[in-house]
Amino acid sequence: MGKVVAHQSSNNQEEAARDQKIYALAFIEPARKQIISEHIIQKSEDYKIKESDLLPLVSNNLFVPSGREYLFAKGLYAGLMGDFITSTHILIPQIENSVRYLLSNRGAITSGIDNKNNGIQQENNLNTTLFPSKYPQITSIFDEDTLFELQGLLVEKSGSNLRNRMAHGLINDHEFFSPIFSYLWWVTLRLCFGLGIEIPQEIVEESNPLVKFTGMFKHDPFFDEFVEEIAINRRKLDEEMVAEEASIEENHAA
Repeated sequence: MGKVVAHQSSNNQEEAARDQKIYALAFIEPARKQIISEHIIQKSEDYKIKESDLLPLVSNNLFVPSGREYLFAKGLYAGLMGDFITSTHILIPQIENSVRYLLSNRGAITSGIDNKNNGIQQENNLNTTLFPSKYPQITSIFDEDTLFELQGLLVEKSGSNLRNRMAHGLINDHEFFSPIFSYLWWVTLRLCFGLGIEIPQEIVEESNPLVKFTGMFKHDPFFDEFVEEIAINRRKLDEEMVAEEASIEENHAA
């Protein structure tokens, strides 16, 4: 439902990596398998064919830059099907590019000059862009827990460090069955839904003018009573509908 139900209990990335694997085994994997057992997920082999069920999710998306929709859709589809070799190799570079994209939108310069290599301009990677000490703007993009997770999953040596291990071929076939890759896929899916991303208020209000009224009754002392009264009325209506349906069935039976 997009609600914050817990926060990281520790700044220890090794402990967090262990908890992420447990969460993947206990919740993410059962949910993923339930989805594919109940639904046929369409995919598109040609990005020009808009038949993929996942393309609408990544189109006009805050986290997905224009021109990257098919890559995200393909990576998310692979993870949904349990092909974490494919999903990991596609999604990690796209996450890196998306972080630079979001930083650039906030005025950050995400490239630098490599004076040791004939002054060639290079794009900064996650080892730099995910850390407030280098890019203070990153704290205005991701909430604290999401930033902690991305650091541990992708760059922290004391965490999973998946970006470095994947880029340098340090993950073997068997390791891709680790639940941490399921967790990475799920985090990416969550970001595509905008969860964990701090959306500027002007963008939120532009997309839905009613958002500005959110929380207007937060400090109203009578609001809880009002909600309870609505719930009581709803239950009464439900009971009346059930009684009416039962009466109709009895009349038909007679």
